[in-house]
Amino acid sequence: MVYDIEYTDDLNIDDEDLDAILKDKADKSESFIYKHEQLCQEIVAKYLGPPSENCRPDFLKIPEHSKGLELDIPYLL
Repeated sequence: MVYDIEYTDDLNIDDEDLDAILKDKADKSESFIYKHEQLCQEIVAKYLGPPSENCRPDFLKIPEHSKGLELDIPYLL
């Protein structure tokens, strides 16, 4: 990882301890993000149907684009 060397030197924290602290924080953050990402994927799948490569919902159809505009949200379950 890249650190602000001056800041970490001022704190007298060695690299291994800092790596452990940041890894623990990242693990907790990823868990929180993953949980909410899963919720968003479930909501999108509920309203737009099962995942597909191209999603062109009816509400995005306009006269200029009869096929409809493509929804650019990857939602693989």
